[in-house]
Amino acid sequence: MFSLPQAGDGTRRGRAVAPWRDPGRGAGAPLGYPARMAARPPDPPSRAPRREACGLLGVGLDGDDGNRRVTRGSDFFLVGGSAETHERMQDLVVRMKERLKGRGKRLADLTPPEFEELARDAL
Repeated sequence: MFSLPQAGDGTRRGRAVAPWRDPGRGAGAPLGYPARMAARPPDPPSRAPRREACGLLGVGLDGDDGNRRVTRGSDFFLVGGSAETHERMQDLVVRMKERLKGRGKRLADLTPPEFEELARDAL
């Protein structure tokens, strides 16, 4: 005699279902994962490793005359200040870069104690 399939007996609408396939999961979901996991988009490609940035930032806070003073270089950025303060920051950066060039190093190559010594010498 023919009987209707019962829930949980490995059949679905009269057809046998492989025991490793759960009809409640999506077509592409791996065993043990819910269907929404199969529809998830693939992970984006990993980003390139971040480069470390090393530079000198000079900020002058005494500029009251309304002028915007900005000086940029390959490894420094000076902004603000009065005309006198900005000029002093520029002179300091020039002296530091000259000393670095004499040592054959870049700003990024210095350790914190070396940087401190360089800044004190340039003053």
